[in-house]
Amino acid sequence: TQWIPAYQMPARAVTLAIRTFIDVFPHALLFTGGYREFILVGSPSPINLATLETRFYEQPRVTADLWRAQVPSPLSLLARIVQGDAALRRHFGEGRVIRDVHNDLEFLFHDPSASEVITYAPFEILDHHPDLTCGHRLREVLTHMGRLRYHVPRYPLPTLLTARDVTSPAIRLSDVDWLEVTRMMEEATGFESQGQLEAAYGSARRALELAPEQPRVLLLVATLQLRLGLALAALDTLDRFQRLEPDEEAGHRLLGTALMRQGRQAEAIAAMTRAVELDPRSPEARRTLGSTLVRTGDLDEGIRHLREAVALQPNRRETRRQLEVALERKASQVPQ
Repeated sequence: TQWIPAYQMPARAVTLAIRTFIDVFPHALLFTGGYREFILVGSPSPINLATLETRFYEQPRVTADLWRAQVPSPLSLLARIVQGDAALRRHFGEGRVIRDVHNDLEFLFHDPSASEVITYAPFEILDHHPDLTCGHRLREVLTHMGRLRYHVPRYPLPTLLTARDVTSPAIRLSDVDWLEVTRMMEEATGFESQGQLEAAYGSARRALELAPEQPRVLLLVATLQLRLGLALAALDTLDRFQRLEPDEEAGHRLLGTALMRQGRQAEAIAAMTRAVELDPRSPEARRTLGSTLVRTGDLDEGIRHLREAVALQPNRRETRRQLEVALERKASQVPQ
């Protein structure tokens, strides 16, 4: 593997580094690691993505590390492939490479205004790996810029913007001003962190107007609606989210919260239970379900989920306090 921090490298240095890498390795992939950082993976033999997919959950410690890096599933890892082997060789091609006796890097200087832009080339990955179990979902994500930004939150915007140059097949939301959407999202989360919920809601709604099918924006809008006491509006927003991402934990968890606010207890618990089923490693899903079960009288099951939430996120004071209150309540019910 080779790290390529494109944001701090001269444009020609990025080209040289990638060209040298693919000159050495007969098979290579380029992943985004987040923002303008990329990761090259090389191999002397073909890289089997189906094997990666099937082995994703085999080693719990590795899976946990990936989860913390916002890579919770094989799909979210495969969606980070920016260019496959054929695209790398086509875009970076023949030319000089870095050698011990001839290192062009030492003569290059960084010019931030002339940064390398890695173009978006997802389709060869899909065409050369038809045996992927998540292949259909992956194609849907890679051809929808809103969903791609949801599954890869830090997907590099300069690369994303090159998607509008891809003509076949059509890519949805490729014409969106993603720089402005990102700015509005950052503004909204900034207001939210300061407790200015109305201002945050306004910024989030403006971002949604620019990208109506952006799952991440929909989740933020729904979260703010719940915090502002707009449960009915949140239900509508979450319905729009689930049409795009029906199998995402966050959508079911927030749906459960909105349903509880409407007094629809059984539906709420069913939605929260589904959230835990979809992502058992989510401390928020466990905490939300656990606290709801405790509140509705199912102490044993609620305490079990709260304990799981604490184990997953030991430093979360709110969860630990909820568990302590639940245990105290259970102890008070035991006959002396």
